[in-house]
Amino acid sequence: MLEIKMDQKNKTRNASLMMLVATICVAASFPVSKSLMQYISAELALCIRFVISSALFYIFIQLKGLSVSIIPQRWKAYLFVSSFYAMFFISTFEALKLTSAFNTSVIYTLMPSVSLLIAWFTFKDTKLKHYIVPLILSTLASMVVVTQGKLSFFDILKIVNMGDLIFLLGTICMACFFNVTKKYTSGEPPLVSTFYILLGNTVWMFLYLLLSPEKLIFNPNTIVVVELIFLVLFCTVFTFFSVQYATKWIAPIKISSFSYLTPICVVLINFGFFSMEVNSIVVFSSVISILSLFYIQWTSGEKAAQ
Repeated sequence: MLEIKMDQKNKTRNASLMMLVATICVAASFPVSKSLMQYISAELALCIRFVISSALFYIFIQLKGLSVSIIPQRWKAYLFVSSFYAMFFISTFEALKLTSAFNTSVIYTLMPSVSLLIAWFTFKDTKLKHYIVPLILSTLASMVVVTQGKLSFFDILKIVNMGDLIFLLGTICMACFFNVTKKYTSGEPPLVSTFYILLGNTVWMFLYLLLSPEKLIFNPNTIVVVELIFLVLFCTVFTFFSVQYATKWIAPIKISSFSYLTPICVVLINFGFFSMEVNSIVVFSSVISILSLFYIQWTSGEKAAQ
């Protein structure tokens, strides 16, 4: 019995570590995706990204000796689950046509709060009320981090545009994904469920490509190749598997709470590569976000994970 508890504890710790790395990848994906759109259409970039990701993951599964069919028995469930993730990716690229990576990273911090509301209605768990205060604090702190403490809430409202609203819809879809993936994909091993969700996203991206009225742009160069490789390996394959693995050991609200580190990672990336100034307000807000994350991760909410 003790060995089982220790094994579960280790797997939970591994899941948390994987989500931490995945969060860093997500933070980097915003500026990388924005840069990629200079050379290739969003529709084509997403389609290529998921075709390659699905192919690589299929090869990996075969090497692991697992048996999978291209069309799973529960294909309707996987298409349903993957539709939420597909909407998030589509909204990201569509939003970046109209807004900045800066704005999207601000809006992304709303995702855990939305996830909490969805989990509250889905799991009917009163323990989730213990997360409300840290969620509110970390959401506000994350916004201060991204805005460098120079913009008030009313200033943010003034600069909201259509791109921001599109990405807000995508953020809601992402929150839905964290909750529905637990219900519909928990019967398969993480590797298998990850492959089927990637495959489902590939189907949606093909439809997105076929239905897009815009003229396709494709100007391949070294930058495009490097950025696509990064998005495929780290921001798609690894991130997808991390989420699938984590959903078996961590409650949806705890998984989504890692997004509070996204603005901090954005600031660190800009500070390290673009010499961005960091003031005391940002440091203080970053500490609040990190403390809130730790509180959420270590607060008992086992029922929400079941």
